[in-house]
Amino acid sequence: MCHSWVHPEGIGAAVLIDAEYPLRVAFTLLSESVRIFLEANREKWEDVQKDTLLLCPEIEQLFIKFQDPTEADKLTKIERDLEEVKGTVMQSMDDLLKRGESLDQLMAKSEDLTKMSVEIYKTAKKNNQCCKLY
Repeated sequence: MCHSWVHPEGIGAAVLIDAEYPLRVAFTLLSESVRIFLEANREKWEDVQKDTLLLCPEIEQLFIKFQDPTEADKLTKIERDLEEVKGTVMQSMDDLLKRGESLDQLMAKSEDLTKMSVEIYKTAKKNNQCCKLY
């Protein structure tokens, strides 16, 4: 996708991005590039009548910085970190639910063992009634 922006002073900028690149970050790149260019080349471009090369290393550095939108934009980095935390929390919740199911199964088995123990105790007591030591 190609996005462009023209500053009210007449300087325009364009950026090519893929569909995954955040649009807000792309427009931040455009506005920052134009701002830096205007600061660095004040009174150098207004009277230009033909194609002229006006170098601005700060903009080249800006483009390198914006290669990774999470490093260039704090909000994007926070969103990415939140997505990671969300994934971790969801995994923890799934694990807790699985443990809960396991605990329910253990509780059911424990109840079964308790019932069996009571039955064995009653049977043993009944069988031992005939054998009393005097």
